[in-house]
Amino acid sequence: MENLEIFIQESLINIGYAILIIAIGLTLSKMLRSAIQKAFAEIPGNEQRTHRNTTISRLLIDTLKYITYLVVIIAILYVFFGTTIQSFLAVAGVGGIAIGFGAQNLIRDLISGFFLILDGQLAIGDDVTIGGCTGIVEDIGLRATRIRCEDNGLTIIPNGEIKIIINRSR
Repeated sequence: MENLEIFIQESLINIGYAILIIAIGLTLSKMLRSAIQKAFAEIPGNEQRTHRNTTISRLLIDTLKYITYLVVIIAILYVFFGTTIQSFLAVAGVGGIAIGFGAQNLIRDLISGFFLILDGQLAIGDDVTIGGCTGIVEDIGLRATRIRCEDNGLTIIPNGEIKIIINRSR
C-alpha cells in the first residue's frame, strides 16, 4: 500500500514536470516566433526581397516548432522513463540509415526545397507556372510548394518533382 502511494506521488510530480516543460517550450517557441517575425518585418527592401523574407521567416518558424516538439518529447521521456539523450542519438544513428533507404523521395524533396529557398527561385506571392499549374505561390516548405491556381484550386507539388519554374514576378 505504501509503495502504491509513493508511486502515485512520483507520477503526479512527473506529470507536473511534464506540464511545466510543455509550458516553457510553448512560451519559448512563441517568443522566438515573434522575434523572428519582427526581425524579418523590419528588414527594408523591395517587394521581391519582402516575399523572400516572408518565406525564410516561415521556414525558420516551422523549423523552430519541430525542434521545440523534439526537445519537449525528449524531456518528457526523460522525466517519465529516465531516457537519456545518448539513447536517442544511438537510435537516430541506426534508424537514420534505415530511414534514409526508405525515405529517398522525402530526402530528395527536402534537399530540393532547401535549395529552392536558398537560391531564391520562388517566394511567397510570386506568380509562377510549375508542372502545368499557373498561379500564386501560397507557401513554400522544405517538403512541398503550394500554389493557388487560376481556377482557385490549391496545387501541392513535392519540391523534388519541380523541374522547370516559370516565375513571372522576377
